[in-house]
Amino acid sequence: MISENLKSISLRFVWMISLMAIVYSCGRPDSELTVVYSDAIIPEDVVAITDSLVKPIIYKRPIPLGVLDIDERKQTFIDMFLPSILIVRYKLNRTLRKVELIALKDSSQLERSDRIFIESLFAKYKTNDLKELQEKLLPHPTSLVLAQAAIESAWGTSRFYTEACNPFGIWSFDEHEPRIRANIPRPEGTVYLRKFSNIYQSIEEYYFTIATGPYQKFRKNRMNTTDVYKLIHHLDRYSEMGSFYINQMSEVIRTNNLTMYDHFQIDPAYIKKRIIVD
Repeated sequence: MISENLKSISLRFVWMISLMAIVYSCGRPDSELTVVYSDAIIPEDVVAITDSLVKPIIYKRPIPLGVLDIDERKQTFIDMFLPSILIVRYKLNRTLRKVELIALKDSSQLERSDRIFIESLFAKYKTNDLKELQEKLLPHPTSLVLAQAAIESAWGTSRFYTEACNPFGIWSFDEHEPRIRANIPRPEGTVYLRKFSNIYQSIEEYYFTIATGPYQKFRKNRMNTTDVYKLIHHLDRYSEMGSFYINQMSEVIRTNNLTMYDHFQIDPAYIKKRIIVD
């Protein structure tokens, strides 16, 4: 196992991570994902998902769904969000597998690239513990993500979604990043919401928020179960509505049969296999 010495690696190496490919060299088969970007601007442009193998499409802009009736709106919302959720999950799982492989090595076996890779993740996810890092990287079920996005964005009709591509209502605390002002005043002062370039970015930041926010019980429990009806009880701090929010998520998942999407995956036709040579 990696010794405590790994934790003391100088952060001078962290900047190098931006120069590294997401795949580090380890002499085993790996894969590359081909992502398709869509310029869709109206609901009719959204590609319908017809089976469990999903084309990895990233929609570049929020598409207004308020013009659709409720059933069409929900299905189009799912068709638009599901591919990006699966892309984020795919990348998180790849990163997690790399961490698990490195964790099995003795510290004397670690290459410089291994050390840089782990140290960069320690810095990003605010931890120095490999077990905790794995907890933070593990993605939770797709149905739960869809439910939260649907509730927070009113199925793709909220201002935060239509103006900022922010379906999860993620706050902004940095005046230098793209953001919009919330209309409703709050006791703590003016609130700003992050503004994202596309759906994929918002989902990626959502997973990061769950990984680094005050959701320790949720993260620990998802290591042991994929039952969304058990997991949602540990997300009461995500919303000021508390227990009502939990009940609302449960209802949205159940009435829209969202758990069926937990078994969907990216179409393997868009995953190119290749051999990485040391």
